[in-house]
Amino acid sequence: MSLGVKDGRRTRSASFSIIPILVVAITIIGCISLLSKSAYEANKAMERQTDAHRIEAALDNAGRDFADAVQREVMLMVQSAPERRVDMENLSRHISSEHNVDFIAVYAKSGKLLSVSSSRPEILERRHAAADALLAERRELRTPYAIRRIGMSNTLVDPKAIVSMAAINVNDMFDVVATRRFDDSALTKIGAELLLQNLRFRDVELTSPDAPEEVSSAIVWHRVDNGLVTLSSIAHIGYLGISVISLYGLLVFIHVGRVTRALESSEAEAQHMANHDALSGLPNRVLFSKMLNLELGRIVRDGGGLSVMYLDLDKFKEVNDQYGHVGGDRLIMSVADRLRGLIRTTDTVARFGGDEFAIIQANVKSPGDPAALANRILDSLRQPFLIEGAEVEIGVSVGISVAPENSIDAATLMRYADAALYRAKNEGRNRYSFFQQQLNEALKSRKAIEDDLRAGIENNELMLYYQPVVTADGGRIVSAEALVRWNHPTRGLIPPNDFISIAEERGLIGMLGEWVLRKACEDARHWPELMVAVNVSPVQFRQKDFVRTVGRILAETGMDPTRLELELTEGVVVDDADQAEAAMIELRAMGVRLALDDFGVGYSSLIYLRRFAFDKIKIDRYFLESMESTGESAILVHSIVHLGRALGLQVTAEGVETEEQRRFLQAVGCHYLQGYYFARPMPEAEIWTYIQQAGLSPKTDVNAA
Repeated sequence: MSLGVKDGRRTRSASFSIIPILVVAITIIGCISLLSKSAYEANKAMERQTDAHRIEAALDNAGRDFADAVQREVMLMVQSAPERRVDMENLSRHISSEHNVDFIAVYAKSGKLLSVSSSRPEILERRHAAADALLAERRELRTPYAIRRIGMSNTLVDPKAIVSMAAINVNDMFDVVATRRFDDSALTKIGAELLLQNLRFRDVELTSPDAPEEVSSAIVWHRVDNGLVTLSSIAHIGYLGISVISLYGLLVFIHVGRVTRALESSEAEAQHMANHDALSGLPNRVLFSKMLNLELGRIVRDGGGLSVMYLDLDKFKEVNDQYGHVGGDRLIMSVADRLRGLIRTTDTVARFGGDEFAIIQANVKSPGDPAALANRILDSLRQPFLIEGAEVEIGVSVGISVAPENSIDAATLMRYADAALYRAKNEGRNRYSFFQQQLNEALKSRKAIEDDLRAGIENNELMLYYQPVVTADGGRIVSAEALVRWNHPTRGLIPPNDFISIAEERGLIGMLGEWVLRKACEDARHWPELMVAVNVSPVQFRQKDFVRTVGRILAETGMDPTRLELELTEGVVVDDADQAEAAMIELRAMGVRLALDDFGVGYSSLIYLRRFAFDKIKIDRYFLESMESTGESAILVHSIVHLGRALGLQVTAEGVETEEQRRFLQAVGCHYLQGYYFARPMPEAEIWTYIQQAGLSPKTDVNAA
C-alpha cells in the first residue's frame, strides 16, 4: 500500500509539475498574443490613417478640379458675352446644370450679393453663411479661388454626400461661390483610383435640420483581414507546449515585419507617385522645384553656381499624329532614357508633361558648363529613334538660365529659362539659347503689346489699308489686298509682323483674323466692282471653326463670296495637308477664291500646286528685288509665270516699283501686278480717289481676279 501511496504522490507531483509549465506556456502565449494583437492593430491603424490621408487628398483634388472647372466655364461665359456683361441669373442656371451644383451665389466686386439659388431650400441659409465666410477668406488670402470642404451632414434629407464649396474670383469683376455634392458614385471612383475596395459613406441617423453639420466625413471602406491570432485561439492549442510558443512567436515576428514592410512600401510608392512622372519615371514639376530650392540654398550657403534648362522637343506633334499616342509615349520614354545618360548623379532631369523636360545642372563654374551639356543634348536627340519599327528623327530646343548671375529665386530662374527657350524656338529650333536681360525686357514689351492688342481689337482701334492690284498693262484695277495697320497710341506704328506674331503666340489670331475679314467684307460693299484679298495666318486657318467663321461673316455682311479671295502661305498646308485640303474644298464650294502667297520661297510649292485647288499664285517680292543684281531671278520669274499659266492659274507679281519691272513682267506673261509703282497701301476712302486721279477703270472679273 505504501508503494501505491508513493506512486500516487509521484503521479500527483508529476501532474502538479505540469501545471506551472502550462501556466507559463499559456501566460507566454497570451502575452505574445496580446502583443501581436496590439502590434497588428497599431499597424492596421497606421494603414487606415494612410488611406484616410490619401482619401482626404483625393477629395481635396476633386474640390480643386471642381473649382477649376467652374472658373473656366465662367471665364468662357464672360469672354463670349457682349461687352463682357453677363446675366448673373443665366450664369447661375448654366453652372448649376453643367456642374451639378446644389447652391450658387454671385457677388459683386463690392461684396454685394447679385444672385443666389439652391436646388434644396432647406440648406440655403446655412450655405449662404458658409459662402460669406469662404469669400472673406479668399479675399484675405488674395487668391483666384478658395475651396473648403463642409463635410458630411446627417441633418439633411440625403446625408450621404460630402459638400465641396469653391469661392472663385472672375477677372476682379465679380465672385462666384458654388457648392457641389460628392456622393457614393464619386467615392466609388476615388476608391478605384486609390485601390480601396467598397469605398462609401456609412449609414447615419438623420437629425434636426437645425443641427450643425459634421466636420468629419463618415466614410468607410473594406479592409482585408490579414488573420489576427487571438488569446482564445492560442488557448485551444496551448497544450502543444513550448514548441507552439516558439512557432507562434516566429509567425508573429514574420507577420509584423511583413505588415510593416508592406506599409512602408505603400507609403514609399505613394510618395514616389506624388513626385514623379508616371510615364517616364522622371521627377515631376513638384519634385523639380524642391530640388531647385535645395540647390539654390546650397549656393547661398556654400557658393558656386547652377543652371536651369528647359527642353521642348521639335517635331513631337508629327510623331504623335503619325504613330498615335502609343508611339508618342515610346518616344518620350526613349528621350527620358537618353537624358538620364547625359547628366551626372548630382544633376536632376524632370518631365513637366507633354514634350517638355527640365534639367538642374549643379556645380556650374562657368557658362561653358551648361553650353557643353546643351550641345551633348542636341547631339544625342538628333540621333534617330526607333518607333514602331521605323527610324524617327526629331530635335530639341533648349533655354538656359544661370544662378546666381540671372537670379537666386527658383520661380524667376524657371521663368527666365522658359523665356530663353522661346527665343531658341523663334531662332530656328534645334538649338540652345541663354537668358539675357534684354530678353526679359523684350518679353515685358511683348506682354504689354499683347494686352494693348486685345483691347485694340475689342475697341475697334485697328484699321485696314488697301493696295490695288492692276492688270499687267496698268490699265485696270481688278482687286485690292487688305493690309491691317495698328497705330499704337504710345508706341507709334507697330509693324504687322510684330503684332501678328504676338497674336498667333497668345491665342489672339482668331479674334484678329475675324476682325480683319469682317472689316474687309464691310468695306468691299462700297466698291462692288473690285475683288478684295485677305491674308490668312496658318494658325488662324488651322482653327477648327475657320470655314464656319468665313461663311458666317459672308452671310452677316452680305458679301458676295465670289468677290472674296483668301491668300494662304505654304505654312497652311505643311503641318496637316489632309485637314487643309478638306477646308479648302469647303471654301471653294462657297465660291471663295484661294491664292498661294509668297510663291517660290517655301519648301515644295510644286507639290502643293498639284494637290490643292488654288486659283492664283503670287510671286514673292524677293525675286523682283534681286532681279536687277542677278539674271537668275529673272529666269525664275519667267519660269514661275509659265508654270502658272500651264496649270491654268492666274499669276500676280508683288513688289513692282519701276516701269522696267512692269514691262518685263508684262512681257513674260504675268497677269496682274502689285506694288509701289502703282500705289502704296491706302485707307478704304482713298481707293476711289486714286482710281479717278489715275484714270483707271475698275472691272469685275471673277476669272481674272
